[in-house]
Amino acid sequence: MSIPETLAPEAAVLAAAPGVPRRRSAVARWLGAALALSAAAALVGASRLPFWEMALKAPQYPDGLKLTVYLDRIEGDVDEVDSLNHYIGVGKIADGAKFERAVSMPGIYAMGAILVLAPVVGRRKFWLLATPVVLFPIIFAVDLKYWMHRLSTDLDPHAPFKMKPFSFALFGESKVAQFVSTTSFSAGYWIVVGAALAALAALLLRDGVGCSSCARRATCGAACSAVIPWSRS
Repeated sequence: MSIPETLAPEAAVLAAAPGVPRRRSAVARWLGAALALSAAAALVGASRLPFWEMALKAPQYPDGLKLTVYLDRIEGDVDEVDSLNHYIGVGKIADGAKFERAVSMPGIYAMGAILVLAPVVGRRKFWLLATPVVLFPIIFAVDLKYWMHRLSTDLDPHAPFKMKPFSFALFGESKVAQFVSTTSFSAGYWIVVGAALAALAALLLRDGVGCSSCARRATCGAACSAVIPWSRS
């Protein structure tokens, strides 16, 4: 008995992934979706937490000075540090990363919202949606280091005290003049790292296992036909 032409696509899917492989594919696809949704929740949760901290100590500051970097602001002894920086020609802390602080909160919420679509999007769109989340911790660290370097090397030549360009470490301990700095990434950053790993695991599960036995893998569209039947061509 021949298979009716209208049922041929469905028959091809069943033939390509019968029995255990088909169930394994479905489990991997939904596990990947669960990881993506977990990553979305982690991004939203991390958005209000501190991402990076710097503690400064010097003989004249026995209690130390502290700066705490959030996605959209910097808190702590900002005025005191700015006052010290003025004498050696360093620009104000608030002048750095203005654009990044303006777009970071909408951006992280947008990444979280987009990941909610993970269970229903096609394979190629899933890569497009999840990749920014995977790269976000790297982009944050690189951008932070860039502004740390720029502010401490682009010195005002007319400052009261002349000082050679310098740079603090992004992570760990360093010394500049009489100041010893201790810097570290904070809870928000590590949660975002976890979200990035979850998104990466979701990508690998979905693409390597969940979609591996699907007959439409090569022509997968915007929506996953295994989840949304009416999206099938």
